[in-house]
Amino acid sequence: MALAVCASPSRSGGVRRNGQSGRTVQDARCSGARVIRVGKQETGDRQDLPERRHRLRGGRTRLDRILARWCCGEDVQFEKPLRTVFLTVFALTVAVLTLQNIMSAYRSMNEPQERLVRTVERLLTRQKALGTETLDRAISTIGADTALQAAIRDKNASETRTIADRVFARPPDGLEIAEFTIYGADHNLIYRALDPNSIGHSVDSRYASGPVSFQSDLSTNLSRRTNGIELGPNGEIVVSIFRPLISGAKLLGYLKLAIDIENPLAFISSAVDAQIVKVTETGGNHDLGGSRFQYAHIGGLAPGGLDIGSITSSGEIDAGNRFALHDGKIFVLRDLPIPVTGADHFVRLVLVKDVTRNVWAFARQTLFSLMAGIGLALLSWAIIHRLLSRLQSAVQETTSRLEAEVRDNTRKLEHSAFQLTEAQRIAGIGSWERDLATNDILGSEEFYRIMAIPKDLPAAEIKDHIHAQIPEKEAITKEAVISRAIAVCGEFDLEHTLVLKNGEARYVHMRGYVLAGPDGKAAKVIGTVHDNTDRRLAERRNNLLANILESSLNEIFILNTQTFLVEYANKCALSNLGYELADLKSRHIWDINPVYDAESIRRDVAPLLNGSRESLSVESLHRRKDGSEYPVDLRVQLLKDDERDLFIAIANDVSERVQRENETREAKIRAERLAYFDPLTKLSNRAGCQRDAKARFSRSDRPAFLAHVDMDGFKRVNDTLGHLAGDHCLEETGRRLRQVCRGLGTAYRWGGDEFVILANSDMSDPNELCERARRLMRAPMEFSGTKFWPTVSMGIALCPEDGDDFDTLLVNADLALYQSKEKGKDRYTFFKADMKTDSEIEAKIELELHEAVKNDQFILVFQPQVNLRSQTITGVEALVRWEHPDRGLLSPAEFLPIVEKTNLAPVLGRIVIDTALAAARHWLDAGLDFGRVSINISPAHLSSGLLTEHFKEAMVKYNIDPDRITAEVLESVFLSDNRSGHLAALEELYNLGVHIELDDFGTGYASLTHVADLPINGLKIDKSFTNQMLQDPKKEAVVNQLIHLARSLNIGIVCEGVETEAQYDRLRMMGDFSIQGYLIAKPMTFDRMTDWMTESADDLYYVI
Repeated sequence: MALAVCASPSRSGGVRRNGQSGRTVQDARCSGARVIRVGKQETGDRQDLPERRHRLRGGRTRLDRILARWCCGEDVQFEKPLRTVFLTVFALTVAVLTLQNIMSAYRSMNEPQERLVRTVERLLTRQKALGTETLDRAISTIGADTALQAAIRDKNASETRTIADRVFARPPDGLEIAEFTIYGADHNLIYRALDPNSIGHSVDSRYASGPVSFQSDLSTNLSRRTNGIELGPNGEIVVSIFRPLISGAKLLGYLKLAIDIENPLAFISSAVDAQIVKVTETGGNHDLGGSRFQYAHIGGLAPGGLDIGSITSSGEIDAGNRFALHDGKIFVLRDLPIPVTGADHFVRLVLVKDVTRNVWAFARQTLFSLMAGIGLALLSWAIIHRLLSRLQSAVQETTSRLEAEVRDNTRKLEHSAFQLTEAQRIAGIGSWERDLATNDILGSEEFYRIMAIPKDLPAAEIKDHIHAQIPEKEAITKEAVISRAIAVCGEFDLEHTLVLKNGEARYVHMRGYVLAGPDGKAAKVIGTVHDNTDRRLAERRNNLLANILESSLNEIFILNTQTFLVEYANKCALSNLGYELADLKSRHIWDINPVYDAESIRRDVAPLLNGSRESLSVESLHRRKDGSEYPVDLRVQLLKDDERDLFIAIANDVSERVQRENETREAKIRAERLAYFDPLTKLSNRAGCQRDAKARFSRSDRPAFLAHVDMDGFKRVNDTLGHLAGDHCLEETGRRLRQVCRGLGTAYRWGGDEFVILANSDMSDPNELCERARRLMRAPMEFSGTKFWPTVSMGIALCPEDGDDFDTLLVNADLALYQSKEKGKDRYTFFKADMKTDSEIEAKIELELHEAVKNDQFILVFQPQVNLRSQTITGVEALVRWEHPDRGLLSPAEFLPIVEKTNLAPVLGRIVIDTALAAARHWLDAGLDFGRVSINISPAHLSSGLLTEHFKEAMVKYNIDPDRITAEVLESVFLSDNRSGHLAALEELYNLGVHIELDDFGTGYASLTHVADLPINGLKIDKSFTNQMLQDPKKEAVVNQLIHLARSLNIGIVCEGVETEAQYDRLRMMGDFSIQGYLIAKPMTFDRMTDWMTESADDLYYVI
């Protein structure tokens, strides 16, 4: 604000001086104000300066990046960008010069036209001035001629014409009057001469035929511009002046004077070698190529015979310049900026000029300029290109040399640094430096490694980090030593321990000196650290090894390899031998070892001396000083010392071990007999068999066969006669097997009541062995007055037909033994390949059965049981099926035998019980009376001890009463070895209320005792009787008697396999009981069974 006030000038425009200093008062005032303003400005400038500098640096940085990407890259290449810049500048220069030349030529062509326009304007002004002067003289003449005034006032046209012709009999020089018109004060036409050049001669015939109006002339005069022109009565170009005629302050009328200027215009255009063309519109369209325009050359034809119509026939003549080509010539057409008024149609003036020579002159001049410029550019380019190439080569050469020097120096520095680092690493020495002013510590990589310092640890924290790892007492001592050195600027040398975070101890030797500053006081501490951990540990190890060597319980001797004299013996050696070290040093090794003499020892240690062996181990004897001897294990090694070789002999007193080994050897013989021998049968056991088999099958003459023997009915002997009888049976069997195998093989007790016979050679005859066994093993045995007849089953596998190793033969013999058991026992069977196939199939099915249980592939189908007389459903039997993923639906005959052999029977039985009772629950909820649901019980499930638990579990789960359940069992289960267990399980079910039926009665070992004594509620007559009943009277009698027997015992009966009406009728005559078979219905799925019971509930008789 102060600057604004002081900067304004004083109103008087002057200033006052202040004393002799020459400064004005206002300057003084402004000075103070300016100080404030400048101060503020400087403050602002200082604030803006960093921003401007930042923007400037940013601009320069961006420019540098652009140039770097464009021209440099990784190499210094500026020739290309400079070449590009030069070509760009040259092209721009040529373009600018060419454009300038075009503009100059264009201006030179336009300059005559501009001059013509200005001349025309001056002509118009001159003609107007002359016209005005002429009109003024006419007004003066009329003012002096009272008669003419009276004629005009009276509107006497003839008198006015006579007087006017007289007045204008001599027209002014330089004027071509085209029209002279007089109007009265009332605006009516009084006199009009269309050809004033003929005034005074004959004017009567020259009046215009067209309409003449004062208003049109007046409006044309008022609307005309200063330099405007008009069309005369005959279409000529005229300049008109319109004035009022006043005499004595009284308006007499109006005068109009039109001057023809076409000839002056033609003269002017010819002066510039051009032609003016008048273009007149005849219609409403401006199309020159049609009939709506007319044109006329002012002053005659166009130069060179120019046909304006043909030039303009292609389009409209626009305002401004336009070029046209006609007959090989170039014309420029330009509108003259002179408005034409007073015409009914569009009228304008066009200047037409032949510029062919100008254009060709311009073209030659431009071509010459371009050729000269290109020639100069090529010459300049050749010079500059050569200079740039040489400069680029020089720069690249210099750059390459400098880069090579830098790389070489860098490589040397890196190599030196690498050598220093490696030297410190190899030597385990690190260098460091401590600034006493800042307490910062800087060190080498090895220093950081030795002192376990993290690389990112700040320098000021290194000292505390090091001290934290030094034990407290050693840290105090270290600080005291270094402090003394700092006080006197001296040296220091110390060792201390470094305890790392992981508990590892490191021993460090530190030495260095204190460097004084300019003031003579301590400024820096420079030192090294040496990792002495390996040396210290080696010293400790050496001391420890020396102590171990001296205190070892083994005798250790160091012998001279040349003389074999003892040079050192440890405490144990001296104690065991009874010598002093000085006495022992004078003796040779063979003096204390009576087994060897000098020659044998040199011969035995020769491999050690020539390097073929590293050590020797022998069992020997040592002789004490008193002459007694004791056994030792002696080990001798060669030790290479700095300048000589030594023998190290280590002897271990094995007196106690030898004694123990003798005792162990005897015990081993006894234990081996126990391990490989069965005392009961006096045969080798399983371990002995495996041992002997390994040895025999490793020979070329392998055993000819392997027999697997199993006693038949041995469990019955144990259960009926007791274990003593069983042991007697085993002992006698071992004795008989030894007789059977005499000369043919060897018998082994494999385990329990199983035996294995291994042929003695590949020529042993298995058939002879089997015949001996058949004869000898069937002989009766007697125990405590009880006689019994044991038998054995055998399976034989031949070698190499059935296998060439013990394990394979044993498996195949076991398969053959299984066949013997299956065929009735008391026989022998040779292995066949299909046995293995059957076994593999059973193993595969067993595996698939496990998957079936896991994937819930077992389903139940149901077959109804119907009473013959009442036609009511008395039961539904649940039958299991297997939905195999590959083989489809399988019947029980295809998988139940394998289930019985495995542990799957209880699992499958539980599934069947659960599914069957779930179906029963559904039927009860649906109000369907199905009697009882019958479930087949497998022997293995019955003997598992889980049957009752599974029934109870399902009954509770589905709330089924036991009187709704029937358990069907085969009578053969009561003939097996586990008869008592089966009976107990059935009695438990019977007491629980479950209905028990004997299934397939009469097909096995049927006994009336079973019917009378067993806890059963019914019988099921097997379908084999039903199928043959009509053909075999005996079968019919059996069925009839069984029905009567069941009626007598008050138990139910179900007849299976009823398939025909005839069977049905015959059975119906035998009594009131239930039947089951295809005649009633085939086994059905749960849904179909439910539908069947629902549909047949009202009319079961019709179904049957």
